[in-house]
Amino acid sequence: MRHYLLDPHSKNNASLIEWLNPDFKPRKHGPPKVRLACIQYQMRKVRWFEEFAAQVTYFVDIAADYQSDFVLLPELFTVQLLSQTTTLSPQEGIKKLAGYAPRVRKLLSSLAVRYGVTLIGGSQISFSWEKLINSCPVCQPDGSAELE
Repeated sequence: MRHYLLDPHSKNNASLIEWLNPDFKPRKHGPPKVRLACIQYQMRKVRWFEEFAAQVTYFVDIAADYQSDFVLLPELFTVQLLSQTTTLSPQEGIKKLAGYAPRVRKLLSSLAVRYGVTLIGGSQISFSWEKLINSCPVCQPDGSAELE
């Protein structure tokens, strides 16, 4: 797809890869197919949370354009939020990252509603009962969210 994004390395092009299963036989009865979009993106420096939110929104928007039912974000994709801070020790960094969890969950939940998709938020560091945990928010199109 020419002129899809501004990226000199790819000469502003993007590719759609579709894997067709030659052994697939459509069902005569039962539920329709489900489309899953697995998002992978390069971690970029962000100056503020809104810039991070814009990048996540961009990819969810593209997945929704392809009529995806489920959108899966990368593992620990929120780590790029640490690029807006000065150098931290690993312990300080992970606590700082956990502090973003409520805002990230709110963002993901709003995107799930806006685009009508089930949004699987990769894995994220958050606080639970004063302990750090690695969890995965799953946000439904109705706005409900679960931590897995």
